[in-house]
Parts: sequence; structure tokens; C-alpha cells
Amino acid sequence: MALHRITGLVRELTCRLETEEETATTETTEGETTTTTTKPKRALWPRNTPCAVIERASCPDQRVIRTTLEYVAEAIEAEGSRPPGLLVVGRACEALYESEKGRTWVVEDGFKGFDFEELPGLS
Repeated sequence: MALHRITGLVRELTCRLETEEETATTETTEGETTTTTTKPKRALWPRNTPCAVIERASCPDQRVIRTTLEYVAEAIEAEGSRPPGLLVVGRACEALYESEKGRTWVVEDGFKGFDFEELPGLS
């Protein structure tokens, strides 16, 4: 996943675009002024939303970088990229993993299949 693309994507998910800014329009008809305010309709993702970059999924050299939207670009820059990669965003990223306090990202290397005995809530 290209770093410049992930940075732009995170910006789009977490910040208002210039075209979405709250706008006020004023109309004048026969001496009366009417002001209309348009509020953005799109909800923004919080920067602390969990996400995971899954690279080479289901291959022996699979890698998963678990972090938040705030740190995902920094994590990819530090760890490098192993295409193809997929970005998963939301609470699903925490389903099989408990985050560690004080760490901004965690890297899991390799895929050995599933051991359902070790998965929380599935045994």
C-alpha cells in the first residue's frame, strides 16, 4: 500500500474536505435577505479508530500491522510495505487481538493457519 495513498486516505476519513465545509448562502429577494447554512453530511472517523494493514493475506509471509488511523502511515513508513496490502478499518480489527498499552502499532509476521483453541471467545 503506497504511503502517499494511505496518508491521503486517512486525511479523507478523518478530516473535512474543502468542498464539504459548512457553507452559508445569502439570497436577497425584494429587500429581504435569507441565509441558508449547509452542514456537512459525512461522518468523520476518529483518529483513534483501530485499523490493520494486511499484506500478502494467507501466504506464509503474510504480515499484519495493527494500529490506529492516527499512526497507520507512520507504521507503514517504519515497517516498509509488502504488496499487495489491504486496509481494514474499525472495531473488527480488535476482534482477535487485544491492544497493548503504550504501543502505537504491533506487527504480526507469518500465517500458519487458524488455531481456534487460541482465539478468544471461539473455543
